[in-house]
Amino acid sequence: MLRSHRLRFNVSIRRLPEIPRKYSSVTRRTTAKSPKRLFKHWNFRGLRCWISSRDVAGGENYQEAIVHAIRNAKIMLLVFTDNANNSDEIKKELVLASRNKLTVIPVRIEDVLPNDALDFELATRQWINFFGDWERALDTLCKRASGILQG
Repeated sequence: MLRSHRLRFNVSIRRLPEIPRKYSSVTRRTTAKSPKRLFKHWNFRGLRCWISSRDVAGGENYQEAIVHAIRNAKIMLLVFTDNANNSDEIKKELVLASRNKLTVIPVRIEDVLPNDALDFELATRQWINFFGDWERALDTLCKRASGILQG
């Protein structure tokens, strides 16, 4: 079973709404330009990431924590890879994000097209592709996320 991780961001010193972040843990280990690398660069740009596997307290109900994070967010970032494409948990959380009217920003760090279920869910969203110009894509993502959170 693939384990998924959710992240949230805070921009600058003010506390802003959280951004759950989705990716498959297998992706972390197998992709050179991984979500972990994204987190490092976001920190340099003033965005803070929250990782559920790190920040959900011991003994806390993991599913409830995920649902609460999604309900309290404005944005969900989906780091899309082949592993994420096959994660049932990501499908569930995208449905919750849609139900709670979050802006979902899919970012592709691999040149992978979504399977049927995710294709349906992501059909109306603009991708940010990271498998080409990494720095340009990172700038685009950071500006987009900051604009949504501050607006």
